[in-house]
Amino acid sequence: MSTSSGSKLIITVAVAFIIGLLAGYSVGVFTTPSGTIVKESTGLQGEVNIGVILPLTGGIATYGENSEVAAELAEMEVNQWLKNIGANWTLKLVTEDTAADPTTALNKVQTLNAMGIRFIVGPITSPVLSGIKSYVDSNKILVISPAANSVSLSIPGDWIYRYDPDVGAEGPAIARIAWDSGVRCLAIMWAGNTWADAVEESTVSAFNNLLSKYGVQGKVVKILRYDPTAEEFSTQVATLADTIKTLVDEYGADKVGIALISWEEAAMIFYEADSYPVLKEVKWIGADAVPGSAVIVENEVPASFAVKTGFPSPVFSPAESPIMEHVREYIRDKLGRDPDPYSYATYDAVWTLAIALQQVGKYDPELVRNILPDVLKHYYGAVGYIELNENGDYAYANWAIWAVRKSDGSYTWDIAGIYYPKTDSIEWRSWWLELHPEYQS
Repeated sequence: MSTSSGSKLIITVAVAFIIGLLAGYSVGVFTTPSGTIVKESTGLQGEVNIGVILPLTGGIATYGENSEVAAELAEMEVNQWLKNIGANWTLKLVTEDTAADPTTALNKVQTLNAMGIRFIVGPITSPVLSGIKSYVDSNKILVISPAANSVSLSIPGDWIYRYDPDVGAEGPAIARIAWDSGVRCLAIMWAGNTWADAVEESTVSAFNNLLSKYGVQGKVVKILRYDPTAEEFSTQVATLADTIKTLVDEYGADKVGIALISWEEAAMIFYEADSYPVLKEVKWIGADAVPGSAVIVENEVPASFAVKTGFPSPVFSPAESPIMEHVREYIRDKLGRDPDPYSYATYDAVWTLAIALQQVGKYDPELVRNILPDVLKHYYGAVGYIELNENGDYAYANWAIWAVRKSDGSYTWDIAGIYYPKTDSIEWRSWWLELHPEYQS
């Protein structure tokens, strides 16, 4: 996208946000990016910095890149809005690469704090957020994470807001996907980190509940908790293949499934798994850290393996809207791919911080922390409406189920269905059922 076309897009997009009575502040109505706000705070002057910490290198860089571009778009639009309303300040994002490493992330947060930056968007993984939590809480640094969804981080009264639901509903989604496909013996291989541990635990519980509910003989087998930073996975996949062979002999290939709870190392695991015929006979299910992975779809072996084994992977589903499409198109133009859902939450995190700062008129994390839930009550963005629960996390969400699809010789991620937590049911898309009719049962 050229600069001129990008500017035109910013000026012409009309997405309405309504600001109501915000903890004693004025009532205002404004349209992003060219509207006005009734009350103009005058306390902020000059360049106002917000930190952004994302994994721009390492095993989950695709998602970091997506969120970086989403934040960039929000920064441009916020500054256009501030100009339009005659504000005396501009927003400046200071972006740091965490490499998906907790220690690196903590060092970057300490550096940002030394620069006087007290607001942070990111990180997007639970292990990294866990690694900085104690520091940001003790130093009163306000953090909005678009994607770190471990249940262990669902803590009321801390200095972290999360614009995505925790993984409490993800385990039931994975279990229901497996069940719909006819799987009655679910084997689990998962990354050794706090996020994957939480997803694994909720998946085991949910699948066992389904076995009990329907009175069916089956089981969950915890095969392997692996090091996600490993450089190759030949030994781990050999162990997986041996166990799956035994399970297939007992249950039959159509009744055995593998839940792989991973980041983008799934691509390396698929390279190894492709050498074992038994691993291509059973169904594979993924988790929320792989949909949209460029590493998988841009390489023939992992892409074809994902198509062969299905690999439907649930991730929380933002509501379709013009602003969501606007962000999607911007990222697509910049990076040549559709973004993951957490990119939309990153966009909203930047915008809502800017709105809250304008309302309080001070660079004060405590004031912004207090007002932010009220800002969200009257905000509609790329994710849609964001309602927070008592822990400061996204309260309600359906889950989109993504899978790799081959079309005209290329591979892309596409939505195969929607999981509805309230009814524990999946509405599958027709293209998916044509390829995988067993999911209709």
